[in-house]
Amino acid sequence: MEMFFWHSCHWALWNNWDLLDRSVDVYSRFLQTSIERAQVQEGYKYGARWSKMTDPTGRSAPGEINELLIWEQPHPLVFAQYEYRATGSQETLERWRDVVYQTAEWMAAYAKFNTSTGVYDLGPPMYVVSEDTSPNATRNPAFELSYWRFGLDLAQQWMARLGEDAPAAWADVAHSLAPLPVEDGLYAVYEGIESDFWTDPAYTNSHPALVGLYGWLPATANVSVDIATATAEKVWTTWNVSNMWG
Repeated sequence: MEMFFWHSCHWALWNNWDLLDRSVDVYSRFLQTSIERAQVQEGYKYGARWSKMTDPTGRSAPGEINELLIWEQPHPLVFAQYEYRATGSQETLERWRDVVYQTAEWMAAYAKFNTSTGVYDLGPPMYVVSEDTSPNATRNPAFELSYWRFGLDLAQQWMARLGEDAPAAWADVAHSLAPLPVEDGLYAVYEGIESDFWTDPAYTNSHPALVGLYGWLPATANVSVDIATATAEKVWTTWNVSNMWG
């Protein structure tokens, strides 16, 4: 479910809806199992949590990382947005309504309010996109924070198009997310990561998610384009580009 976006979303950009429509209903088909994952198995009050990997019914597949990865969560909001951008139709709005609603409900429920800092934190425990940090130490990763803001903004727009009020928690979380972690004028993978992570091959292989802050994602309200640009240049000079994933 994390890589479904990379494998399929390009069909929307090329206007090949006949190809994308073969599989994009996976979100409506797996909605009930994702609600059960969030509310029955994991004890959240609201929403549907999309898994990293599933069996053909949408139940989580085995794997120690699967239920600690979160970056796949906003994916259906982008699929929905692309379809609405292509059709502008009420039918599209209504067909995606429950998926959009339950996706955003869990995103708001997952964020934890930090009474010390007055912001909402993401994690721990969690894995970042690259799956190469300690899940118990990973808090407020830069890419996930920006994707969370982007996704919650899309969900609020969706409900407005339907003429419905979005739950207040969506805007509260979106506007009060922890700031993206910055070290020496550059974005860091997550808050509190070792200051020398740029020279540690444990972090500079695999997914260079920091370049996705402004590139894969459009400019979001919680991202400085200047810092994102400087960070991307740093990635280019320090990352092992012969071993990139994603």
